[in-house]
Amino acid sequence: MANPEQPRNNKGRFAKVDGDIVPNENPDAMVQPPFASVVELQRSYASYYTKILQRSDMALRKDRRLQRQMRRDPDVMSPLFQRQSAVALLDWEIKAEDEDDPVQVEQAATLQRIFKTNMQRPFDFFMALLDATWYGPAAVQLTPELRDGYVVPGEWMPIHSDTLAFSEYGDLTMYVGLKYEGEKEQGPYGHVHTLDEEERKLVVLHTHGRQGPDYEIPEEAAYVYAGRGLRDIVWFYWLMKQSALQHWMTWVERYGMGIRIGTYPDGNTAAKDVMEEVLQNLVGDVSVVIPRQAGESKDAYSIEVQEPSQGGAQTFADLIEGYLAGQIKELIIGQTATTESTTSGLGSSIGDQHAETFRRITESDALNLADTLTKEFVWRYHEMNFGETNHRPRFEFSLEKNDPRAFME
Repeated sequence: MANPEQPRNNKGRFAKVDGDIVPNENPDAMVQPPFASVVELQRSYASYYTKILQRSDMALRKDRRLQRQMRRDPDVMSPLFQRQSAVALLDWEIKAEDEDDPVQVEQAATLQRIFKTNMQRPFDFFMALLDATWYGPAAVQLTPELRDGYVVPGEWMPIHSDTLAFSEYGDLTMYVGLKYEGEKEQGPYGHVHTLDEEERKLVVLHTHGRQGPDYEIPEEAAYVYAGRGLRDIVWFYWLMKQSALQHWMTWVERYGMGIRIGTYPDGNTAAKDVMEEVLQNLVGDVSVVIPRQAGESKDAYSIEVQEPSQGGAQTFADLIEGYLAGQIKELIIGQTATTESTTSGLGSSIGDQHAETFRRITESDALNLADTLTKEFVWRYHEMNFGETNHRPRFEFSLEKNDPRAFME
């Protein structure tokens, strides 16, 4: 029988001793792998020998070309830029782990100075990483340079999110072309190159909405490492919007300029042919030439334009502008008051509630990006400049609302 004084399981971070949950003192307990890989947590999976996960994003899997058009839709671009720029324009600082330690404070101030002095196009840098909000993952390759005795961030290059891929165990890989001269192997959609340790240190990887794999849907395995962007969520509503737009344009083409009614003498086949030709040519011309035979009545030929009911057009307008576009904007920024007019009564607090919703979304994006920049950016340059230490600074955005009066003063 096991000794009740000893932990029953020495593999977990916590153990049960005499009915109490206590921290496990076994050092190996802190580095245990997950219970199972993302593939093992699913019912079925199409396995490749490279162990590269399939793309999870539904928009990318359903129609690669159409999803690019979705990104350029004003109903997507406007609220997405507003959400991303709200974070990219925030003030930021590098803070010491222990603000009472003068050495840590000095190192944090030095990092902040070299970042703000040497960082090229910081707004675009943040915006490139915030593309993870749309795609799920976003990455930037950043090249270190030596200036004035310090290792500083040099030129950087964004990596398109759809180029990124992940192995079964989370290793970052990239799809490359046939001309790529480095090591490459076959993946689900082409050749891939798995980043080695040194290459991985040059890449800042940011993700949005990471979630566990669905047991029933093997294509969603990459959500664990790549995250789930808004593109995957907006796709369904945007597709409905395109379908409604097509029907709306068909209505405009057929009925927008009215329904033309032409009359001709009954039983006169030649007159019928003439009238049909006239009606076909009337679309781009307002002049009409109609022959009349001798003895025929003046009213034998006539063209009448009958205006159709606008109820059909209004139905499409309400569906597209009033519902689908609003749903897309609300999925991206949580509300619509910051992108369009909102009806509210006198003294209503609806505007404040919408502003608070947008503030919470901005705060969550800022905290998420700050955590990425802390681990993938600040810690690396801290080690390159000050070596391995028992403390690490952190990146923080200033989430305080600017006071206009204090700014003017």
